[in-house]
Amino acid sequence: MTGTTDRLPSIGDYYSATQLRADRWSTLRETVESLSLDGTEGRKGKKLVSTAEALFASLEPIEAYWAFPGRVAFDYLRRLLDQRAIEDLTISVRRVARALATGAYRRRTIPLGADDAEAGLAGMRALQAYRALECRDTARIDFRSDAHGEPFFLEANPLAGLHPSHSDLPILAAQAGIGFVELIGLILDAGLARYGLARAGLCRPRGERLPRTA
Repeated sequence: MTGTTDRLPSIGDYYSATQLRADRWSTLRETVESLSLDGTEGRKGKKLVSTAEALFASLEPIEAYWAFPGRVAFDYLRRLLDQRAIEDLTISVRRVARALATGAYRRRTIPLGADDAEAGLAGMRALQAYRALECRDTARIDFRSDAHGEPFFLEANPLAGLHPSHSDLPILAAQAGIGFVELIGLILDAGLARYGLARAGLCRPRGERLPRTA
């Protein structure tokens, strides 16, 4: 059934919604694994993407009644597909499908990928807010999550403090593996690139822009 949306069985083809759900997640796992091998382009890739979208749509009303993986994590997985982050999506869906098949989610917390789903969702929304507000060079985007782990935008600080040990932005950057000197360099590079310039020793054709960073 992988790779086709022509014949997704209905609930009448199963003994229970639990069986249908397990089958859907198993098929979704097979589909995203095929996407990780074949890519999202071309006729085959587009058909696989369409299959994954249909599987997510069919799971959405079912997942509302289950605690695992949860609404926030489920929405996060759909966004991974929307953004074509297939590697992270494959890791996460594999873990969900395996945890459902073995019941492991009842005994321990199941990490869904390289990053926590709530943090990943907050990161996606932070980048959307940064771009929507037309921030430049750097900004700190603040969120607060509700009791369900749903992150909500609070504010954007386009002039965030840069004290290497006391300010939030350098501390957050360090947690992401970006040292203070590197952080300052990235901010300078982003500003200079808007004017077609570059720091000494960094050759960049005039007019070439660096990717915008949050």
